[in-house]
Amino acid sequence: MNDTADTAAAADTAAALARHAALLKEASATGDAERALCLYLECEQIMKEARGAVVVLCRTKMKTSEVASALHVSVDTVNRHVLAARERVAASAPPVVPSPRSRHPERAPRRPLRPAGGTGSADGGPPGRPGVILASALSQLQRTSKKNHKELAAEAHVDPSYISRILSGERVPSWGVTRRFVVSCGGDPLEVRPLWDTARGYHVVQPTALHAALRGLHLAAAQPPIDLLRARTHLSAADITAALQGDRLPDWPATTRLVTALQGQPEAIRPLWDAAQATTPAGPHTTITCSISTGAFG
Repeated sequence: MNDTADTAAAADTAAALARHAALLKEASATGDAERALCLYLECEQIMKEARGAVVVLCRTKMKTSEVASALHVSVDTVNRHVLAARERVAASAPPVVPSPRSRHPERAPRRPLRPAGGTGSADGGPPGRPGVILASALSQLQRTSKKNHKELAAEAHVDPSYISRILSGERVPSWGVTRRFVVSCGGDPLEVRPLWDTARGYHVVQPTALHAALRGLHLAAAQPPIDLLRARTHLSAADITAALQGDRLPDWPATTRLVTALQGQPEAIRPLWDAAQATTPAGPHTTITCSISTGAFG
C-alpha cells in the first residue's frame, strides 16, 4: 500500500465508524435495544479495522517503536496489527484473472451467471447455497441503487471486475468490502452481515441475529410481497411482518416455512433461532406459531 491508499483506508474506517456511531446514538435514543446491540457489535468490529488502518498509516510517518510507545504495546503487537491490516486488504483485492492466451484455456473456471433476481443458482448449484444468497442480496441492492459497477467499485475500493465477480456469486468479498458496498447502495449492513457470515462459513451466533438474517433473506429473494409469502407459508401477514421486523419470535416450524419460502436454508438459520429462543422471555404474544399440518402443503 502507498501513502494515498493508507490514508484512504484510515479515512474509510473512520467514516464507517462515524456512521455506525450515529446510528447507535439514534437506536439508543429511541430505546431500540436489539438494534443498539447489533450496532455496538458492528462498531467493535470497525474499531478493530480502524486500529489496523491507523497503525499502518502511522508506520509510514513514524518509527515502529514510536507507534508502539504511543499505543502502550510492544513492537511485535504493532507488527501484528500491520500484518492483519495487510491481510484484510489482500482479501478484498480483485483476483488474478487467467490470460485468454493460456495454454490450457479449458482449465480456466467457468464464470457463473449473475442471479437475475431472488435467490437463484449462479453456477448450477442449489438455489439456497449461501454464497448465491449473499450475491442475490447484493445484486438486489445494486439494482435498487441504480449504481453501475464503476461507481460501486470506487466506493468499495476494489476493481470494477471484482464487483462483477461479487454479484455473480463467484467471489465472497471481505466484510470491509461488503459493508462499503451495502452502505454505497443505501442498504443496512446489519441485514447483510448474517448472510455474509454464512457464506464465509463463520458460525456467529448472536441472540439478535435471527431477525436480521430473515430480513437479509427477504432482500436476497428480491423482497417478495407479504401476500405472496402468506400464500407460500400459510402464516398471517401480521405474523410474517412481525418476524421480519423482530417484533415477535416465530416458532421453529413457522421459521422453517418462512426461510424455505425465501429460498434459504433452515439448517443454517437454526443456530440463530436457538439463540433467539433462549433469550426470549416467556409470555403471551411472544411466539408466532405455525399450527397447520404438513399435509396441507402437499
